[in-house]
Amino acid sequence: MTKIKRDKKPTKTIIRGGGRKSPGLGPGFMLLFLLCGIFGMIMYFDSVPGIVFSRILVYSAAAGCCAAYVFLYYRDPVYFYTVAVAAVLICIMAAAREYELILAQLKYAADLFSASQAADPPSVTLLALTTIPIVTLILFMLEAVAKSRSAMLVITAAMLLAAPVLGSGSSAALLLTAASACAFLAAQPERRGAASSSGIRQTRAGVICVILAAASLISALAVMPNIDRLSDLTYSAEGRIFREIAMRTGRTTDFVQGGSISRFNNYQTDREQLIVQITRAPDEAIYLKGFVGGDYDRGEWTAADDTAILNDIQEKYQNNWGVLGISNTYSSLYFTMNMNTADDTIPPPGSMAVRYISSEGKNYYVPYYSRVETIYVFGGYRFQYYEKGDMKINWNNVPPVFERKRDQCLNLQEAYIEEASRVYTRVPQNQLPRLRELCQNESFETLSEVTDFIKNTLDERTEYTLTPGWSPLNGDVIEDFLFGRGRGYCVHYASAAALMYRMFGFPARYVTGYMIEPEDFERQRYGTYNAVLKDKNSHAWVEIFLRDYGWTPVDLTPISETPDEVYPGYSEPEKDDNDGGYGLNISLIPKARGDEDGGEENLDEAESAKEKGSEINDYTVYNRMESPIRVFAGMILVGALIALAVLLVLNLLRRRKRADCRTEFARLLRALSTSGIMSGYDGTEPDFCEKLREALPDIDVGAMRGVLGTVSEAAYGPAPISAEENMRARKILRAAADKARKAMPLHKKILFEIKEILI
Repeated sequence: MTKIKRDKKPTKTIIRGGGRKSPGLGPGFMLLFLLCGIFGMIMYFDSVPGIVFSRILVYSAAAGCCAAYVFLYYRDPVYFYTVAVAAVLICIMAAAREYELILAQLKYAADLFSASQAADPPSVTLLALTTIPIVTLILFMLEAVAKSRSAMLVITAAMLLAAPVLGSGSSAALLLTAASACAFLAAQPERRGAASSSGIRQTRAGVICVILAAASLISALAVMPNIDRLSDLTYSAEGRIFREIAMRTGRTTDFVQGGSISRFNNYQTDREQLIVQITRAPDEAIYLKGFVGGDYDRGEWTAADDTAILNDIQEKYQNNWGVLGISNTYSSLYFTMNMNTADDTIPPPGSMAVRYISSEGKNYYVPYYSRVETIYVFGGYRFQYYEKGDMKINWNNVPPVFERKRDQCLNLQEAYIEEASRVYTRVPQNQLPRLRELCQNESFETLSEVTDFIKNTLDERTEYTLTPGWSPLNGDVIEDFLFGRGRGYCVHYASAAALMYRMFGFPARYVTGYMIEPEDFERQRYGTYNAVLKDKNSHAWVEIFLRDYGWTPVDLTPISETPDEVYPGYSEPEKDDNDGGYGLNISLIPKARGDEDGGEENLDEAESAKEKGSEINDYTVYNRMESPIRVFAGMILVGALIALAVLLVLNLLRRRKRADCRTEFARLLRALSTSGIMSGYDGTEPDFCEKLREALPDIDVGAMRGVLGTVSEAAYGPAPISAEENMRARKILRAAADKARKAMPLHKKILFEIKEILI
């Protein structure tokens, strides 16, 4: 018998375009145009203020998805659809695994499109990674499979129309999506008559892309000289339209997240946002400040920046502390001084833990007269603090070892007052003509007189309500509150009070955060007190600067009876500005580390500041690059392995379906060899059929001899065998191989199947 050989390189036919007979774009052009569209969409959302994600991960994922879809689609549609389903399943599993974080990121993105951005925007990398494969698949299916003529054009038009609302300023993104849309449109065959050739369509698409690039370059050269002015006008118009639409529809975010003064009603959802735990029952309301307003401009408070003031102090007095040393000393100055005042009536400081529930850490909430105790990544942070009634700083009554530090703190206070009196008394008076006229007609000398005037003005001119209605679009919201509708809530009262304090020359700042009444706390079984803060605890107030207290809350919103002591010293005679009996020499230079009366303490504070800074950085990193991305990467790996296994099984089934009699005979020999029944036989032996019958009693020897003849003729015959002969031989050989496989032990069956998949 002639030796039977298996042709190890059977010819394959590659069907382009997923088996479609009509000509289409080649894989190179398809990948190029798809990348233009996807990258343009990513760049578009990357340019939206407040959107933060890892560009390396997102762009790499998008490029990988595009390349995989295009390659597999042109290689074999079965592979393409298998990988597409696997990609969708991976995204669904990732979303299910980290649904809370993804929902939080989705909510943040939705809020960003309907209100102002957070001061420290969190990363939406995980959300982007779970949507990119699906978005890329949908776009590819529309353009390559369904051959839609308008899908990319509609997407480009929607992006262009939404740019003013979203604040997206990336012209490159719009250019890429427009080029992709026009290229896909130009590459589609005409609906009338015969389809154009693939080469003509690809040339037409390339020409359109070149024209778009040239037009964009000419436009850029024309606009570049005035780009700053045009950008300012564009962003100003976009911001105003966006904010007014959001406020008119009532879809404003919680005001504690920023300094936007609402023009609409305040509808509360009773949603739990924070948990505050303290170690002793409070005697007064506790204020947690999150956002602090610096400058006011047309209904918006920009965030106050004490770093600039401390920089000015450093440069003005040429000290060698550095900004970090001054900043950390000032942040806990009044807590430290109160703790080191030798007074037995001052109780020990309390401890406060603040933990997030639903606010996602967008703001950092700090109690007054406090010092950071611990910052940890998950959950929140902890402070040591004094209540306002516990503050009894006496600069003349401190331990001798603390005198050097006392002098530095006193000098720093006086330097800060000087700078704050310049920075936090600025008012855009041309925007507030009626308020300016109201204050100019009065003359006061003391802070208490100004406070009385502000209280009386608010009581006489305004009414507190959470539903004041809409403020007119063509005026300032605070002037409308005072001289127009006369109705508002805490954000309006606090803003008006801060502006009036400033107009009389007293430093003041607008603050938003939470106010906790003593009755809001509940005693716990271990002696602590917990308060669950909801949006009804969200509040706004004004803070003024007082010597020996620093920034102190002044709440003039009539939500409850205003205490007689609005702030410390309100009902007492005003004191002249003085330095507490010290002749100040503002140098702010600390003693060397080896000095006996403070060097060790300064070193401890520096190490504490360093530790605090590192923990804050860790907290920021957690917001921007979430650890669940590792889970997502693991799911991608598992999904890739599953997809590979499915592809190998599908490949085996397809090969089995397309196999001829020679392939089936080779499979029979491998089965006999693996099972150990007829090891070493290759089908050329004279007694092959008899030995096969001995091993597999049900085999028909005559039929098997005929099959061997058919296989030999198929391999070496002058003409191909008929389909009927091939089908008959395949059926007999496959049945014999299956019988040999059934006779194998379990471990050999597994080994045999693995070999069949990999061959």
